[in-house]
Amino acid sequence: MLDLATGPFRFFCLRPGREIDAGREVGRHHIMTHAYWREGGPEFHNVNIMGVAHGTDKQLLLGHKAAIDQHLVQAGIPATYTNVFWGGRSEIKPSEVSPFTYRDWCKSLEIDPERMRE
Repeated sequence: MLDLATGPFRFFCLRPGREIDAGREVGRHHIMTHAYWREGGPEFHNVNIMGVAHGTDKQLLLGHKAAIDQHLVQAGIPATYTNVFWGGRSEIKPSEVSPFTYRDWCKSLEIDPERMRE
């Protein structure tokens, strides 16, 4: 387990219907530990994709956020709102997703798991 001083959560608000596409694209960035689809409601500017990245260098993390925002635009999935919430201390635990299970899941959806590495 790795204990870090900064645990930013990234929030993305997308047009309805693009959540899965956006989650797939956000998840391609190695800085992200995970991303998920959650309806944030009006008090959170109606965000519908939330993601987590961890680190101690705020400028480095903001640079990654800018790259992810730009990537979404280039992929044809522009966000109408993005933000970063800087949390307190965070713990990173080893992934609970088996690479074998992930490969099998991709194949069940007729997705080439090797293409997901791009």
